[in-house]
Amino acid sequence: MSDFHTTRRCLSVFWQSLAMLALAANSPLPAAAADHNTSPEISGYSLYQTSAVLGDKDVLISPTAIKVVDHKNGLGLISQAPRWKVYILNPRSRRICTYELQKYPGIGKEVSGITGGAPLNNLPLKRGEKSTISGVPAISCETSKAFESKQQKDLERAFAGPRFAKWGQLMIADKGPLDQLPKQAKSILCRFYGVPEFAGQGLPLQFKYVDLADELHTLLLTNSFKPAKLAGDTFDPPKDFTTVADVSKLEDRPKSSAGPRKAIEVIKKNYNR
Repeated sequence: MSDFHTTRRCLSVFWQSLAMLALAANSPLPAAAADHNTSPEISGYSLYQTSAVLGDKDVLISPTAIKVVDHKNGLGLISQAPRWKVYILNPRSRRICTYELQKYPGIGKEVSGITGGAPLNNLPLKRGEKSTISGVPAISCETSKAFESKQQKDLERAFAGPRFAKWGQLMIADKGPLDQLPKQAKSILCRFYGVPEFAGQGLPLQFKYVDLADELHTLLLTNSFKPAKLAGDTFDPPKDFTTVADVSKLEDRPKSSAGPRKAIEVIKKNYNR
């Protein structure tokens, strides 16, 4: 074959390759390739809840995970199956701490400060009347008249303080999609708000109690509820946060307001006469 024909054939192959590259650049990616970097949506639920201790919260729940985010500062909690390790995170300081499910304390200390040191999780609650909270089927779990009488007598004998609970009522989701969620998610949410867990039998929607000074305390309200399509990475804990030992170290330490220390003048005296 002559050099002319060889050169002509090489040029033909070259121009065909350029044409194929141009077509590939202008054609859409296959569906599998286009979706390679995106996570599928998760079907779940969104609740807007309010705590007298913690403020307004957005609660996102799926059949395998839970996430709580504060409206003001973004402080939050994430946990997911199968291990249900609890991640507490602070997006402002970019710090995170973790607890095994069994050791997650919630806000027990803050609530005990309100109740005079008496825990709320041991209130003898019994299922009562059915109701609805923000459109969610619910059932009331509350203390009995006998418990109220006992508390009054304990107050008279100084066995109980005036801030101890005299009556309590927990409203939990009943026979609906929220009631079918894993008991681990229900337990974590109860501990988060510092309300009775009621053996993990229902997702907490509302909790109120009256103390022995006849003051009403509302520790949890559910303002709204709706099904939601959540992004695939909704329940993924951040990977670039600094890990700290516990929640007390999530915030930056306040800087001392004291001014510079004055140098102390040491005067040496010669006692040798």
